Amino acid sequence: MGTAFDYRKNRSKYVVIEIIKTIKDSDTVIERDMKLLALFFELFRTVLGIALEQLDRELATEYKKQGYIVERQDGRTVQCLCGIVSFVRRWMKKPGKKGIYPLDKQLRLKPYQRFSALLMKKVAETATSCVYRKTADIVNRFTLTTLSHQTVKHIVMQSGKLCQEWQDIQRQESPAEETEAPVVYIEGDGLVLRG
Repeated sequence: MGTAFDYRKNRSKYVVIEIIKTIKDSDTVIERDMKLLALFFELFRTVLGIALEQLDRELATEYKKQGYIVERQDGRTVQCLCGIVSFVRRWMKKPGKKGIYPLDKQLRLKPYQRFSALLMKKVAETATSCVYRKTADIVNRFTLTTLSHQTVKHIVMQSGKLCQEWQDIQRQESPAEETEAPVVYIEGDGLVLRG
């Protein structure tokens, strides 16, 4: 596992060789399982990065048809449950319009967003039942990410803002209909008031 994956060449053969090597080189069952998990996550991150770059090329072709031109290519890193995923995407601009990253728009990644939506969701869910330090410990044990308790706090705050934005949008899209009740009954301490 010392070398980075070159998934574009000899894909399945390389993966099978690495799995066999990992199984043979492991002294204990737990060590083997941890190494295999790391290997599979590394494979997934690599393939995901390749897929995102392919999607970016396809999106760039579509945007070029709309009059956009590629101004530059920039790298992006997003921390996911499986670890850090890195990819390169295109900054495109159309005369008279604001520039965009088509891939970021497709993935709904906001500027400077460093964490995937699923990672943010899992961290926020875990943080509801324990303190931030414990949340960081749990996430670090069960994923290939490394988070501090301060990062957990940041993610929880970000998740709260995103949740509030989503709720505001939902309220705007579906205004509540007011209904009028013919009779209202209010009961308190055994006393019934009718109106």
